[in-house]
Amino acid sequence: MSDLFQRKGWTPLPFIAKELPYAPRLHWLGIALILIMLSMIGLTVAGLYGFLPLSIAVLVALGIFVSFGTGGTFALVPLLFPDRPGIAAGFIGGISTVGGIAYPLIFASVNAHVGYLYVALYMFAPFILFYFWAARYERYPQEHGLLGRALAGQRA
Repeated sequence: MSDLFQRKGWTPLPFIAKELPYAPRLHWLGIALILIMLSMIGLTVAGLYGFLPLSIAVLVALGIFVSFGTGGTFALVPLLFPDRPGIAAGFIGGISTVGGIAYPLIFASVNAHVGYLYVALYMFAPFILFYFWAARYERYPQEHGLLGRALAGQRA
């Protein structure tokens, strides 16, 4: 899907950069993140109502949306980190692993259905807001960022 967005030049989200050469991929990743969060909320609603067929359908959709997000993320890695894509991919994988271990442990004490809602609100909502904030620039990430060039290990 990321490739389709790139080929067609689709940039539907108004709050993400549109002029960068890889902007359609940024938009696809934003859509995937929104779909993940909405499906987690849908999984909570279906579980609380005890409607098993809807729970299964939403769980399948969640799996598809997570794969969309993963593919969208790793499609951007060589474009954003052309000098060190392996380091960036490893860092992303490590952070994902920490999230996959920490959040189930944190939310295991609550009702399983409400846990999905908590993860959607306390994990995905802040990540999505940060992503939209970071992806709004019409400049390359190397030109701005949270750290100066010296702190980031780049030559001035």
